[in-house]
Amino acid sequence: MAPDQGIFEESQQNVRKSKSASPATGVLVREGIELPGGAATDLSRTFWDDLYSSASFTDSVPIPVIKAAMEHFGPVAGKTLLELGGGPGTTSLYLGRLGANVINLEQSSKAIDDLNARLERLGISNVRGICGDATDLAQIEPVDFVFGSMILHHLEPFPHFVAQLRRVLKPGGKAFFYENNANSRLLVWLRQHIVGRLWIPKYGDKEEFPLTPDEIDELKKAFTVEVIYPEMLFFRLASSYLLKRHFENFLGKIDEFFFRRRWLLSHSYRQYLLLSA
Repeated sequence: MAPDQGIFEESQQNVRKSKSASPATGVLVREGIELPGGAATDLSRTFWDDLYSSASFTDSVPIPVIKAAMEHFGPVAGKTLLELGGGPGTTSLYLGRLGANVINLEQSSKAIDDLNARLERLGISNVRGICGDATDLAQIEPVDFVFGSMILHHLEPFPHFVAQLRRVLKPGGKAFFYENNANSRLLVWLRQHIVGRLWIPKYGDKEEFPLTPDEIDELKKAFTVEVIYPEMLFFRLASSYLLKRHFENFLGKIDEFFFRRRWLLSHSYRQYLLLSA
């Protein structure tokens, strides 16, 4: 059965920031050097298991992101939707309330155990959690939609993942991904040489690198891809990482100014990828 209002409210009670939240958006993100041997390395699994085990961990439903995904997908009621890297399933529960049959594929056994226990306790049958690697979708039956938030930039080898995604998505199916962006050479240089040193914080695990233009080109070999920049997130990063949040409002206004004029949007650190099979 689909979850009722009480279940939705329980999900919404988890809307809060965590230690691994993006300082610019407050939404939990997975960001930080390229995965050497696949997304689900032991080191990466340990990082996320430890995070989800922490008493300070919090999660939230990224409502603007979900709204954009639903505009791309259309009606999801009665359809099968695969969420990649959905963590403890907060977003999966939200999508299930919209009537979708949701599969949350997540590499953290801690997150999946907690989610499945929660589903059993609440009597939810249209959402299920599976522990597995997003680069190995062989265990997943073909689905109508795929959703992911800050997951693609974890996945290596990326061409292998694209082939897996193409197989699992039904003809005419759609996928939506909310991602970071490595198109700015300046941001990439700062990330490689400045972030994580001295007083500069580093968020997420150590085995990540922002999604590259080459990886988007790889997606375009298998799908029709539309890239949308929902905001300009560039100058604010200086406040979040370099200036200990000083001048945040001022730098945010510069971002807004550039966004209104559609200037340098391809360098924004946030992007939506809309895929059609």
